[in-house]
Amino acid sequence: MRTFFFILFIIINCILIFKVNQYFRPKTAAITYGISLVAIPLLMLAGIYVLRLLNFHADKQFQDIYFAVMLSFTVLLLLNLVVLLADVVAHKLIDFQETTNTANMDKNPVRFARGNQSGIQLMYRFFFFACSILMFYGIWLGKK
Repeated sequence: MRTFFFILFIIINCILIFKVNQYFRPKTAAITYGISLVAIPLLMLAGIYVLRLLNFHADKQFQDIYFAVMLSFTVLLLLNLVVLLADVVAHKLIDFQETTNTANMDKNPVRFARGNQSGIQLMYRFFFFACSILMFYGIWLGKK
């Protein structure tokens, strides 16, 4: 069961980092992730409240999985906010160089960054994705 959730959250994160974030404007995505960051814990707490009203007594394994799901969603949202922030920072740095540093546009660091912007974005997205695998491993498969 834990392995299934581990793989599920890795797949969801991969889709969010490499596909979904590119379709939305940064402001729209940041607002969505911000609202979700508040809504998901509230929904989890509402679920606990409903279970208490129904006199459902969960065993330790159910409680651990419930907490791990909430923690995984939080990690997912925060990590995708960081990826979104990195995209905005990279774009702003390139725009700044193009507008205020036109004299040095043909020099190496600026030329390299402008010419390889998509490769740079892919590199740090892959880095964040690899870090997320480690985080989800710790949540789901790490020893308690």
